[in-house]
Amino acid sequence: MTSKPSFSVGDVVMIVFPYTDLSSNKLRPAVLITHPDRDGDFIAAAVTSKSGHEGSLPLSNTDMVAGNLKKDSYIRADKLFTFHASIVKRNIGQVKPGIVRNTLNVLCPVLGCC
Repeated sequence: MTSKPSFSVGDVVMIVFPYTDLSSNKLRPAVLITHPDRDGDFIAAAVTSKSGHEGSLPLSNTDMVAGNLKKDSYIRADKLFTFHASIVKRNIGQVKPGIVRNTLNVLCPVLGCC
């Protein structure tokens, strides 16, 4: 019997992200900002190596409690997606809890939850 992979808030995973116009997609890292629900769905924020996006948060290897990033990156708090755990290609690490808190602090005013 194969066990389901388990994921936690703060995990950095590789996911195939669709472009917003659905014209294509790209394999990229994402940070889980929710635990998977009972159906295995979770919300993740895109991670990019490109700077200059409004509301993005810097992310480097010093922000990781496990794993490593290939290069310094940014969490795109403005690029959220809902995914099913089955489409995660691999888990590449986990960010420190403070990084998730900072991401939520940027998100909450935009979403009206603060």
